[in-house]
Amino acid sequence: MQSSSSRSRNIAQPMRTIDIFEANADATIASIQRTINKQKEAKHIAKTHCTFCGKDDSDGPLKSCSRCKAARYCDQACQLSDFKAWHKRECADFVHPPTTSAFLTKPIPGERYPPQPVFAHWHEDGVGC
Repeated sequence: MQSSSSRSRNIAQPMRTIDIFEANADATIASIQRTINKQKEAKHIAKTHCTFCGKDDSDGPLKSCSRCKAARYCDQACQLSDFKAWHKRECADFVHPPTTSAFLTKPIPGERYPPQPVFAHWHEDGVGC
C-alpha cells in the first residue's frame, strides 16, 4: 500500500507538467500577440508616414505611388529621390508579378500561364524560392 506522501508525489508530478505546459503555452500566445501587434503597427506606419523621409501625414494625406500603390510620399521631392535611389527597381516587381497557372483557382480563357512561377523554376519542388 502506498503512503499518502508517495500518492501526493504521483499526483503532483503530472500537475507540475501541466502547469509548465500552460505557462509555456501562455508565453507562446503572448509572443505571437506581440508579433501581430508589431506587424499591425508597421502597417499603420507604412500607411501614415512618407516612405522616403518618414514624415507623418499630420500635414495632409500622403500620395501613393501611381504604379504600385505601395509607397507613400509627403511631396514630389521625396517621391523623385526615393524613385531614383531604390523604388524604381522595387516598384517594377509590384506592377508585374510573376504569373503562373499554379495559383489560379479558375482558368482564364485565352490566357497562357507557365506551370510554375519563374522564381520557383529551379527549386526542387517547384514551389519555393
